[in-house]
Amino acid sequence: MSIIFSDSLVASVVDPLVTLNSPIFGYQSFVTAAGVTSGNAATGYPVTNVANISTASFWRANDTTEQYLTATINPAQIVDYVGIARHNFSTAGVAVSVETQEGLGDPWVEVISASIPANNNALIFRFEEQTAYGVRLKLAAGSAAPEISVFFAGKLLVSTQRIYVGHSPITLNRRVEVVSGMSESGNYLGRIITGSNLTTSVSLTHLEPDWYRSTFDPFVVAAQSTPFFFSWRPIQYPDETAFAWLTNDPQPSNMMPNGMMQVSLEMSGVNA
Repeated sequence: MSIIFSDSLVASVVDPLVTLNSPIFGYQSFVTAAGVTSGNAATGYPVTNVANISTASFWRANDTTEQYLTATINPAQIVDYVGIARHNFSTAGVAVSVETQEGLGDPWVEVISASIPANNNALIFRFEEQTAYGVRLKLAAGSAAPEISVFFAGKLLVSTQRIYVGHSPITLNRRVEVVSGMSESGNYLGRIITGSNLTTSVSLTHLEPDWYRSTFDPFVVAAQSTPFFFSWRPIQYPDETAFAWLTNDPQPSNMMPNGMMQVSLEMSGVNA
């Protein structure tokens, strides 16, 4: 799993604690079934599937030629990321780039240059904040028809506090369900993996009380029903990124006399 940064993206100096290495949550998305289109689609794999949060359904192109996957955002909204879950860009050798359009009829501008991902795990494309009427993926011709399960485009939630010691990166914290075979004489016959996912917990402390209420709590409310893209330390560990969902009900609490807050998140994520 990885984050791909725009070449022109630089850290904001609005708050010295907020940098490109601060934890990010990509839960907001303006991609809708009514607003997404593609060049073509294989039978049974319509493009509207990418606007569904289920990772069990896919859009798949009908051939291996260059494709565009376009999300129209009307009215235009502020965006700074694209999230992709459950794709085959790496194994199919598909170079992907991201383009945005400011208004209807305006030229498309490349914000993320083309590259082939190292693997098929979740991707976050992060670029400079801008108002966009459209966001599209340009998928170069590959060895197999490209496919995508989830396509998000919106504005990232960036934590004001970093995650430090004691954190278990989600991509390294694997959970598998297995059936082990044993013979009547007690010999080991092998194992069958029947399911797998990723898990982690996140502890955020010293959060400004106003920021928590105005900015973080809307994420907690949305995450009760909607999964999200997550990276705990984007610059230092860009591959430790996931498409995840909450498995607990976060209970924030005051931790300081000045009202500073703390909260813990439990989450699971999908494997490639």
